[in-house]
Amino acid sequence: MMINNLSFILFLLFIGYSTNTESQINQRKIEYLKAFAKVYGYVKYFHPSDEASTIDWNAFSIYGAEQVKKCKSDDELLTELNALFLPIAPSIRFTQDPVSSKYDLLTITPKNLEGYQPTFWQHFGVSVGMQSDFYPSNPYKSVRVNGSIKHGHAHETNKPIISIGTTKSIGQPIFNYTPNFGELIEKPITSSIYCQIPLVLYSGERGTFPIVDSSKLSHLKRQLEGGTKEPSNESPSVSWDRDQNIYNYPNQESFRLGNVINVYNVFQHFFPYMEVVDVDWDQELGKALSKSLTDKTGKDHLFTLQKFMSRLQDGHINVNFRGNTSSYFPGITWEWIEGKLVITDVQDSKIPVEKGNVVTHIDGITVKDYFKEVNSRISAGTTGYLNHRAQYASLGGEKGSEMVITVNDKKIPLVRNSYTFSTARPTPFFKKINDSVVYLNINKISMDSINSLLPELEKAKSIICDLRYYPNKNHEFLSHLLKENDTTTSWMQIPKIVYPDQEHLIGYGNLSWNLTAKKPYLGDKKIIFITQGSAISYAESYMGYVQGYDLATIIGQPTAGTNGNINPFEVSGGYQISWTGMKVVKHNGSQLFGIGFIPDIIVHKTIKGIKEERDEFLEKAIEIANY
Repeated sequence: MMINNLSFILFLLFIGYSTNTESQINQRKIEYLKAFAKVYGYVKYFHPSDEASTIDWNAFSIYGAEQVKKCKSDDELLTELNALFLPIAPSIRFTQDPVSSKYDLLTITPKNLEGYQPTFWQHFGVSVGMQSDFYPSNPYKSVRVNGSIKHGHAHETNKPIISIGTTKSIGQPIFNYTPNFGELIEKPITSSIYCQIPLVLYSGERGTFPIVDSSKLSHLKRQLEGGTKEPSNESPSVSWDRDQNIYNYPNQESFRLGNVINVYNVFQHFFPYMEVVDVDWDQELGKALSKSLTDKTGKDHLFTLQKFMSRLQDGHINVNFRGNTSSYFPGITWEWIEGKLVITDVQDSKIPVEKGNVVTHIDGITVKDYFKEVNSRISAGTTGYLNHRAQYASLGGEKGSEMVITVNDKKIPLVRNSYTFSTARPTPFFKKINDSVVYLNINKISMDSINSLLPELEKAKSIICDLRYYPNKNHEFLSHLLKENDTTTSWMQIPKIVYPDQEHLIGYGNLSWNLTAKKPYLGDKKIIFITQGSAISYAESYMGYVQGYDLATIIGQPTAGTNGNINPFEVSGGYQISWTGMKVVKHNGSQLFGIGFIPDIIVHKTIKGIKEERDEFLEKAIEIANY
């Protein structure tokens, strides 16, 4: 008996030791991947060597993750980091003793400086790796000042910056600031390893100094073109994920890790609201890397990226798969009203539910648990916008897929077969409520139509403006509400960045609409604006003037709390990501992000109102207009 007990105890000890060892290995792997992630961002965005500007950074993130995750000690990590980065950043230094490791500037100083100029990165927002070609009106730019601009592949970092002529074109400054030669990025990347990376290099006719070992650079590029190149969709090594219409690529683990590393750095260095978001971004990186080690499918990876970025609370953040941005819906809409999930519309008469019915379970789980998972994948700054996005996300899915809802203790199967989905009730572009009150649907009416209606608007005593969604390019209407010309100049702010980790911000480039007051002046009437959580971005620019110049009484619900031009990019595998690239504040300079515009009068929908098919927001607006 004693022998059996001893054997059992030894077995338990063995299991405990094995589990602990596996945990330690994963912890070390994550620590090393985080170290690579940090250096990846520093070199990609801030080290001005020619070699770094021609690397396929998407492929490099995957290849680097594959090499680093194999390391079993700090010494191995140091060796691997040097192997990865010296071919593209020959002036980089890694050390385990930062105190005694003074950087030798002579190693990056040409013997004769004649013909050389200092080169360094300037970022106005950021365009490196972004899809600027598809959004030419975006104001974001990145440039290696005095660096040659080279032709290259689709991921070339400074391809979209300025007009490209020959390979000898020189990057011109975006703003007035020059870091000093000798300034370094000196950062810990693990608890015992530090990196030193020059921010400024000298550049001459032969390119940036020092000149890299061309054989090592060629070897690295061959590795990137071979080991991490995505196969075509027809390749037999690619599998199709039917659940999410996403292709699964080989070498999945490093592919996922590389994408997470790529995404982390965009926001680490350029997300303009990091200081106001309550998030430990390095900790979230670790979580996303850990999750990537266990994910199996393209859908898993999509959800990991969505959850990773949802912590930033940016309503512009969307993660989609290229070519599959649409979903299908089951012929109903619902909304959280009075703390319950309520059916708000039924488009298919065959579905045995009615407006105002309360849903208690979805696919066998409570609605609150179901939405908890859905909400975890949505980035939103306000509760109103979160609920708006969740309406779509909770119902959408692949064509023909099923879901089962429980209403009045009865299980009702639904099939997703409708391509259209809208929570907006049908409303006219313009309507005369009575002899003194008119209604304008700012979400739909064109500026030409508004101009043609100006005589009618002049006669009205009250104008109700419905802006619960998104304006139809009609913000010139605001000029007729302004008594004097717009004098606000800095409610849109693009960060000027030279240093990593958003340290030592150079300042902001300020933008505004600069509206001019126009006749006929309509601001002497009773103006009422209706808004809610689905009003985002352009709608909030609109509301900025309404509130900032006190142009109207605002009723409804707080807006989305997200404004500013998006700055989309794509990571490997066709995952497309949008986000807000600039800082936008209210006209008085106070914070808009995550707060939105708070109405003067809050209105709540009711279940009774849904059953009676009433527009309680508009009813309140008419009541105020007639008062």
